[in-house]
Amino acid sequence: MKQTLIFLFVLLCLSVNSVFAQYDNYSLKDYVNPEYKRQALDFSLDGTLQNNSSKQNGSSPSFKHNQNNDYATINGSMSINYNRIKNSIRTQNTTYAGLSFGEQYYNNSYSSYFEHSNGTSSSRDYLKRNNAYNVQLNVDHNGYYYGNNEKFLLFAPSASFSYNHFKDKLDDETDESFDATNSTLSTYGSLSLGVGTGRIEEVGDARQAVYILQELQKQGVLKKNLSQEEINELAQLITKTKYKRRFDSRIRLIQEITSIDSLFVEKGYIEEEHSAAYFTTLYDNWMYAKAYRRSGNRVTLSVRPHFNYRNEKNEKVYINRDNYTINDTTKQFYYGADLNILYESEKPMNLYWQRSFSIGYSIGWIGSDYPKHDDSYDTDVFATYGIAYYPNSRTSISGSISENINYIFNDRNIWTTTSINLGMSYYFSPQLRLDAYYNLRFTYHYIDDRDNDLTTTYKDKYPSNSLSVRHTYSLF
Repeated sequence: MKQTLIFLFVLLCLSVNSVFAQYDNYSLKDYVNPEYKRQALDFSLDGTLQNNSSKQNGSSPSFKHNQNNDYATINGSMSINYNRIKNSIRTQNTTYAGLSFGEQYYNNSYSSYFEHSNGTSSSRDYLKRNNAYNVQLNVDHNGYYYGNNEKFLLFAPSASFSYNHFKDKLDDETDESFDATNSTLSTYGSLSLGVGTGRIEEVGDARQAVYILQELQKQGVLKKNLSQEEINELAQLITKTKYKRRFDSRIRLIQEITSIDSLFVEKGYIEEEHSAAYFTTLYDNWMYAKAYRRSGNRVTLSVRPHFNYRNEKNEKVYINRDNYTINDTTKQFYYGADLNILYESEKPMNLYWQRSFSIGYSIGWIGSDYPKHDDSYDTDVFATYGIAYYPNSRTSISGSISENINYIFNDRNIWTTTSINLGMSYYFSPQLRLDAYYNLRFTYHYIDDRDNDLTTTYKDKYPSNSLSVRHTYSLF
């Protein structure tokens, strides 16, 4: 009898676990979005602590040079961001407009040592302080226009306007001590035109549908296990309902919950007499589940002409030279173009894990109307691999590693940058989200400059790390 009871208990536990795991095999990648439009207006506050250092070593037949820099930076900013998304069989359009205001403080500790070929040497140490503020406006549009298959045309204009003002103070015992101000007005514009194949879909609504079903199942109010097709139908209703524009949030919530409830009753998924457990579970997973998931692959070949106009004003006052002052204004216009190929892949491995991968190559040219600036030609190879984990409906944890190699042909100038990124996101409410990011970066810079048979080489290292925290409130 005892063995029979133990067997029945184990069988019951296995059956309960199998019921709760019923939806773990649902395939997010097979979900197909209906046509929808979405608009969002977010207000964000950001804070960043960053520690940077550099070790530079240079040599030529006439000197050897060692230089060390260490500086800590504190950044703060607030921004208003507008996003508009349109998704249909023929188009995938994303429009973004953002206005940000930022402030920055840093201390820079500097030491330099020169050893000359004639046997003499010189060194220098100083402390440099900086505070700055900036205003920036960005507008971007990415439009993918599809034919009868997954072939598409890309139209992606981008523009930005920024104003930066900062003050420098150099504390030194030499005549080089100064107070300086710099104001820079900059305008940037580009247009990407391209062709490609593939499609990447947002499948977060399908994940939210599963969140709702799993919680209702745990509460014991779900009468049946839904099939893949039935889950897709629920997810499409969520997509259509969620993205309808209503400025009265109370009425919007009533209509959204009513639509979902009607489907559950009509299909016989729940009893007609609703329990408190049903409504509280539905409300919680409707209002607080924020699953951002993507699925698909895309290859894009594009050309991108671009320009940048800078108007820079400087004033430098040398303190130990009887306040000797230098003022100058520089206006520069840069222009160029680059050819790019990019492969992107987003794969939901299961309901909890997401894999992201991208790799690209570009080659470009930059010219200028500035007399001292020669045309430059460069090429880039870059790749990123990322993993994200979604333990529940409110939380996401992500990590990625990326590598970028840039080569400038003019002076055999090579930059390599390796980055490791960690991120976490948590929703406190439908409007309020907290994000935290940590970045560890190492940059190596090598220059082999040859001019009139005189070779100068520089080998520079730039390790840095930063921690950022962001509060985002969604206005709608």
